[in-house]
Formats: sequence, C-alpha cells, structure tokens
Amino acid sequence: MTNPTAKTPLPGRTGQALVVGENTVITLNFVVRDEDQNVLDDMYAKTPFKFLFRQGDLPPGLEEGIAGLQAGQSKTFIIPAAHAHGERNKDLVVRIPRRQLTSEDCVVGSRYRRLNAEGESELFTVMGYIGQWVYLDPNHPWAGRQLEYEVHIVEVHPLTEPAAAVQDERKR
Repeated sequence: MTNPTAKTPLPGRTGQALVVGENTVITLNFVVRDEDQNVLDDMYAKTPFKFLFRQGDLPPGLEEGIAGLQAGQSKTFIIPAAHAHGERNKDLVVRIPRRQLTSEDCVVGSRYRRLNAEGESELFTVMGYIGQWVYLDPNHPWAGRQLEYEVHIVEVHPLTEPAAAVQDERKR
C-alpha cells in the first residue's frame, strides 16, 4: 500500500526520525485480511486512523508489530488470534427470549446492543435462533482468527496534548 501524501518523519531529540513508541500519536492506513486473504476491513486504507500508542485502540499484536516503525514505512503482519482479538469463547454465548428483539435485530449476523446487569452497554452478534430463543455472541466477530494487517505509517508525532484530546479528535 503506498501513500503519496505521507509526510516525512519528524526529527526526534537525538536527531533520528521519531519512531512509533511510548507517548507517540500515530496516523496510519491499514487493510485487514483473514487467513484466506479475504478483505475483512479496508475502511482505513484511504482514510487514516489516528491513535495514541498502547491505549488499546488496536490489537496488541499489531501495536507490537508497528513499534519502532517511522512515518513512510509499510509492513505486513500476520497476527495469531491470541494477539489479535483473542480466542473465541463459546461459553460467553447467551440465550434470550426472541420477543426481546425486534424482527430487524433478529437476523443472523446482525449486531445487537443491550445493557448488562451493571447498566453497561454490550455488543453482541446474533448467531442464530431456535424456536423462541435467540443466541447472542459477545465475542469480537474476528475472535479466534489469524489476521493479516497491511499497514502504512503516515505520521508519528510526540504526545503533546492530553490523551483524551487525541481520542476526542478521532471521534469527529
């Protein structure tokens, strides 16, 4: 993946180009593929993703892989399930009465959000239904899968603003 608008690396304190690491804000492009090379997500191939390093915005294996890269560099990573979105835990699947969902929500593969006992929002995938029961899976849809990330580092900046400001900017 090439990016003709990538900026040159910022000089670090040692005269070297700033690299992805602690207290850096990274802007990157990426494509995610499964083990059969099917594209799972290419939304950020052209629209850059900006995040604060090691804040849990990306799978741990991807953050480990980009550590030390500079702006302008590209790399492809194969990340095992355990370091991507984790192994799929079938014990987390829940069964609820079908009447609790609208007919639009009760489509296999659709995503459904509900509040748990603590009042926190949880996201589920509708796995299927039998009679009056619907089976919901809270695992990430890519859990249990080895993933390939094709990454291009667009920019690396030192963290000069509060971390919350970086996260708020990304939500816009």
